[in-house]
Amino acid sequence: MAGPHKRLRRLRRRYDRRVGSVVLVIGAPGAGKSSLLEALANELERERSAFGAFESEQLAWGYPLLAAADWVTQLEGVIAGQRAAGRKLLLIAATPESQADLDLLRRAAGPGECLTVCVLAQPATVAERLARREDPAWVGRGALIARARTLAALIPALTGIDVRLDSEATAARELARELLARPDAGPLTRRSRAA
Repeated sequence: MAGPHKRLRRLRRRYDRRVGSVVLVIGAPGAGKSSLLEALANELERERSAFGAFESEQLAWGYPLLAAADWVTQLEGVIAGQRAAGRKLLLIAATPESQADLDLLRRAAGPGECLTVCVLAQPATVAERLARREDPAWVGRGALIARARTLAALIPALTGIDVRLDSEATAARELARELLARPDAGPLTRRSRAA
């Protein structure tokens, strides 16, 4: 039975290289998604591994914020554009506010492999980080901090998360290196060099 399994794994690796893979970095606002995304990008660039990276929250920005169903459609277009530009590995930061949002995000990633990485931080930690980061004059600051406290507990409980990384006491650079070294990190274990 090992023979067919080996063939299936080989076919899947070829398929993933052709179609592409997505590393979806999720977590509450203030959990450390952006920091991890930047650290991963830095490590991949240091290795000269080909990738694209972006934060999906930019697609919802404005007033009122767009619902996930609206900005995920835009995300599909961005992913298609990145693929058309030859990028097979994409790093995407996102804040799903429900299981339905996460399911939409994973579908938007397309037919290749999708590794979902959740960045964890306690509700009090995300509130403190946001209070330091966000402009006190911003009218949405209080609502963001309150929502982040809720999401810090909700997001890690969603199903479909492959890896959980705790940002409480570990710097983003170390989390990125830990993730890249994991044998179960899917698309990150099959990185390809940039031309």
